[in-house]
Amino acid sequence: MSQYRAGRLEFTTVPNPDSVVYDDATALWYADHGGVAFTARRQQQQGGSGMAQEAHYYAADGRLALLERHTGDVVQASITPDAVIEAYRYDALGRRVLVHTLREATCDDPGCLSTVRRFVWDGAQLLYETRGPGGLDASSSTVEQRKPAGAGDLDEPHPYGTVGYTHAGGIDRPLGVVRQGSTGVVPVWPHTNWRGLYAYATRATGATLDTTAYDIAWPGEEASAYLGQSPRRTTIPAWFGSLIAEQADASGLLYRRNRYYDPATGQVTQLDPIGLAGGLNLYGYAAGDPVNYADPFGLFVCDKRTGEGCSAEYNRLLRYDQPLEEIGSGRVGQAIGLVATVGSGAGSAVRAVQLARHLRQAEKYGSAGVRVLQSGRIRYYGDITPAQKSGEMIGARLVREWDPATDAARTWLGTLDAAGRVRIVRPQTLGEKVHYLFNAVGEYVKKF
Repeated sequence: MSQYRAGRLEFTTVPNPDSVVYDDATALWYADHGGVAFTARRQQQQGGSGMAQEAHYYAADGRLALLERHTGDVVQASITPDAVIEAYRYDALGRRVLVHTLREATCDDPGCLSTVRRFVWDGAQLLYETRGPGGLDASSSTVEQRKPAGAGDLDEPHPYGTVGYTHAGGIDRPLGVVRQGSTGVVPVWPHTNWRGLYAYATRATGATLDTTAYDIAWPGEEASAYLGQSPRRTTIPAWFGSLIAEQADASGLLYRRNRYYDPATGQVTQLDPIGLAGGLNLYGYAAGDPVNYADPFGLFVCDKRTGEGCSAEYNRLLRYDQPLEEIGSGRVGQAIGLVATVGSGAGSAVRAVQLARHLRQAEKYGSAGVRVLQSGRIRYYGDITPAQKSGEMIGARLVREWDPATDAARTWLGTLDAAGRVRIVRPQTLGEKVHYLFNAVGEYVKKF
């Protein structure tokens, strides 16, 4: 059962297989800017009720800066692994570059490890990350070490090290993962299940990665329909980077660049920064269907089945992954009338819809086929289809021109000669074919 007010989820219950008396329940309160400010949870467990309270703190730009969770009743001490304080830091492009996970110093249970994780990006893709000690008793040299390693405390398996990724087109879907730490260099090749979630990994020999040495919490084996952990783990998983674990934090939230996703509620914790262009539900995630869809940037739905919206080119243009002034010729953002932060209000909603339309066309035609004219209109050039017969013309391509100021669009077929010049233009709809004539040195003469 879920209860909403003004489009916001305020209370939800989920059946719990461990209890025949109570369901799991979550209540949410929101800040003025629309982000989740406070959460109260009850997870019924065998032997008692698991209570937790969370507070979310945001920076001036709306990004989540700190999350604080206490377990038990409010007056009780939080000395369990579930109690955590996490601080998040971002670079100028909004990409997360540091997570400081801090737990109660008196907690000596497995999983009560305090850590510092750092992230290095290559454009929109995560290149590698490190994980080292981050407790209050850790020295500055320990926290700042470039290549953290060691066995760690509290019997946590392989907690520190460096993990690098090899990508080949898909967002957050590395083909190869290399871990370096106290056990040396361990290269693996992760494999996904039918949902596109990582389920296991193989070594260079083709053998499956030994689960006794690296007991990884594979989401393909343990994730619920909404990417939560099911069944609940009773052992501490080995750390092998964040990408193969759906970028899950100790808080239980999943990092999605512009926002955070909460599997317990099936929604993100902040308003969509692009407004209604991301869908009517401003807190929606993956169209409410994480089995078939994804949202790696916390902005648009990505169709796992067709790949639409999942390409690196589509996401390269998004708000926090590349400044608008560096996109294409540098005038795309100006032509659409966008700024780095879309903002709110009717005007912003219109610009957000225009951005979504531009991104769809850019993905369809490709980055090499986008050009912004001096007038502010944007042209999208399709691939050249070779001519069926050899001759002066090498082929034709589809061209679409869009004016963001008036929303007018037109499409035509352009035929090119060997020099790449447009010789014939034929409108896709009703209209006369136009021929262009050039002289021997390539200078334009006339059209007829």
